[in-house]
Amino acid sequence: MANTTFNGSVRSENGFKQITLDAAGAATNNFTVDSSGNVSGTGTLKLTGQANIRIAVDNSTFNDSSGSTSTLTAAQSGTIFTIDGTDDVVVNMPALSTGNVGLWYEFIVTTAVASGKTVTFVLPGSLVSNFYGMLQLESGTAANPVG
Repeated sequence: MANTTFNGSVRSENGFKQITLDAAGAATNNFTVDSSGNVSGTGTLKLTGQANIRIAVDNSTFNDSSGSTSTLTAAQSGTIFTIDGTDDVVVNMPALSTGNVGLWYEFIVTTAVASGKTVTFVLPGSLVSNFYGMLQLESGTAANPVG
């Protein structure tokens, strides 16, 4: 097919795909914008100029006032989780595997941890030495937190 140049908006009700064809004519999707606007691709993303990249924020997993326990998944990597500290919260980190190197999560305690309550992070199995974490207090100290 020849190259096509458009003057004006290109519109689709069913998404866009950039593909490559192998010798047998089978298509491989390299870059896809689906009908909901979700973008996926296998190449390298290179942006120039400004970009407005939004990070997923989860306001529900650790915000049950009766306490909550949840095991994170690799698919949740990059998510910011808000934590309600009015009851006990247990965060189970995902099991380590070669397929999930580089996962990261961020946690923000939005309601101060109540007296006698805890927020606990559980590291999986014998490979816990491969985890790296950081705690940053925005106000108060570990012994005397400020709500």
